[in-house]
Amino acid sequence: MAKKTAGSILRAICELGFRQAFWYGIHKAGIYSGLTRKQLPMGGFSNGMDNFPCNGWKHIPAPAQLADVLGDHQDALIQQANEIVSGRVRLFGAAPVDLALIPDQPLLHALDYGDRVGKKDIKFVWEPARFGWVFPLGRAYTLTKKPLYADAFWSRFEEFVEHNPLNAGPNWTSAQEVALRMGGWLFAASVFQDAPSSTVQRMNTLAAWLFAHAARIPPTVNYARAQNNNHLLSEALGLLLAGDAFEGSRESANWRRMGRRLMTEGLRLQVADDGTYAQHSTNYHRMMLSLVMWATNTSYSQTLKQNAILLEKIRQAARWLIAQIDPLTGYAPNLGSNDGSEILPLSICDFDDYRPAAQAASRVFLGNPAFEPGPWDEFSLWLGLPLEVKDKVVREPTSIVHRIGNDRQWATLRAVRFVSRPSHADQLHLDLWWEGINIARDAGTYSYNQDPPWENSLAGTRVHNTVLVDGLDQMERTGKFLWLRWAQAKIIAMADQQIIAEHDGYRRLGVIHRRSVEWDGISRWTIMDDLLPVKMRGSHQICLHWLVADQPWDVRNHTISLQTTHGVVEVNLSSSSETHLSIIRAGKIVYGKEMDGYQVDGWWSPTYGVLKPALGINWVVEDKLPIWITTTWQFPVLPGNSSPGSMTGSPIIH
Repeated sequence: MAKKTAGSILRAICELGFRQAFWYGIHKAGIYSGLTRKQLPMGGFSNGMDNFPCNGWKHIPAPAQLADVLGDHQDALIQQANEIVSGRVRLFGAAPVDLALIPDQPLLHALDYGDRVGKKDIKFVWEPARFGWVFPLGRAYTLTKKPLYADAFWSRFEEFVEHNPLNAGPNWTSAQEVALRMGGWLFAASVFQDAPSSTVQRMNTLAAWLFAHAARIPPTVNYARAQNNNHLLSEALGLLLAGDAFEGSRESANWRRMGRRLMTEGLRLQVADDGTYAQHSTNYHRMMLSLVMWATNTSYSQTLKQNAILLEKIRQAARWLIAQIDPLTGYAPNLGSNDGSEILPLSICDFDDYRPAAQAASRVFLGNPAFEPGPWDEFSLWLGLPLEVKDKVVREPTSIVHRIGNDRQWATLRAVRFVSRPSHADQLHLDLWWEGINIARDAGTYSYNQDPPWENSLAGTRVHNTVLVDGLDQMERTGKFLWLRWAQAKIIAMADQQIIAEHDGYRRLGVIHRRSVEWDGISRWTIMDDLLPVKMRGSHQICLHWLVADQPWDVRNHTISLQTTHGVVEVNLSSSSETHLSIIRAGKIVYGKEMDGYQVDGWWSPTYGVLKPALGINWVVEDKLPIWITTTWQFPVLPGNSSPGSMTGSPIIH
């Protein structure tokens, strides 16, 4: 990873823009001067607050409504809630782990923590303290009215209060975490308010802590403005929630006003006219839409309705997410950074299933559901949206997602014109889906804050389904999250069964990468990669990489055979020059020659903190330009392969 120099800092300011640099400078000035620390004193405060109105969550469905939407999946919700009662939670949608809310001692001031707590990635401290697990508890309580679910919340709330004093410890470090925790607490206060354990004393203590949380957000909001990402939207939501929760208080109007201003500012700057999101990430795109939908449950709803330009951006953003989803599974390409966030877990569907949020967003912003009815409709139910389908279910086509194929097999090509900082160096990455299998996939993220080589290393070009030139990323990396010399892509041609695009990330090496993706309409996909000279500079090493699902495999004459549940998939590779083939599984060479960076190849991270084996196929050519490489994917011909396919599918539940 390149070190930051005076030149790279200047380039960062130029590429990111004066606005972000300005807010970051203001934030740092507050830190260095001691003003921010003075605004965030460590210590206690009033343990109670009278007359808490509890305007937390507007729509709580009747038990019968919830049971109807859940159908046969009621037991799965009860099992998950019982798991939480026993002290186990599914962080980032992964396997259950112990619920830990007590940070390591001694506690430092909130501003004195970095991205790790001891040897632990700070996100594993933050995630349980978001209290996102109260949503399954609250949903189970609504369904059954069993007091044990409310009891579990209050017990853990009191544990947090005891061990996380005001502005002390890592759980006060990020105002975004504070805001999302507020959201979970307000949901709990609304859903559990009629439970026997929700005493007046407990509710008033909760009110005092919510008030303190809201006061934590403004002193560091300039950091969120400098980041210009989901941090700002989350903190704006926290202020909106506080403004509604403490309606009538002196601070309420200020919090609402600030929340409305920051939410509008964030959406205006972060969502492009075509609906693409500034963080260039499928998961963060879902998070953005969830934050906006949550905000429509607050006083911000009227503000958004009156802003036609902003509302149209959000409509386009909803179309973007819907267009990315595999209709057979509800899954989507794991594009860009994925920190495991699912801030509104309001359905029994798996973390990877994007239908709950997409279905709700389609109802809120497009007027119709995008998918047939299913358990993913629970999200919509909690937002108070009508579930009746009056009009035909429509998944509208959109030109902002470069996708060809049908519901049974399809491909999407990453070709972005960056106007905000990229999260991954992944131009011309191709995701290929067949019969619900993400056969050629994005590696994901795994972790931002582990020891090398796992310090956000899956963000690089090396592990994406694209071409690496001379062992270098498409862009210049100067930090875990900062890329300079942005690679820009453009679509050259797009038809029903073909996409042609190119990017200029390797122009500095005298190389242009052009990719053609073509489907025969039945079972064959042909990807042609052309490496074209800008000017002749001698030989180059070209490495074409494919990350494929971990399947039994075999190699014969440059053809890799993958044994799937639906039959054998053949991947044939050819090129203009002599080459060598290597296959890497779980960071180990299993075929061919050793190559640079293989330790992080052959891995797939479906969510934060989780690594699973995959197969990294590397086709390496060294020669003078121009160079071409052809990859042919041949799928078995199954009934319905060339037909439009179904719009529905069963939820994937783990």
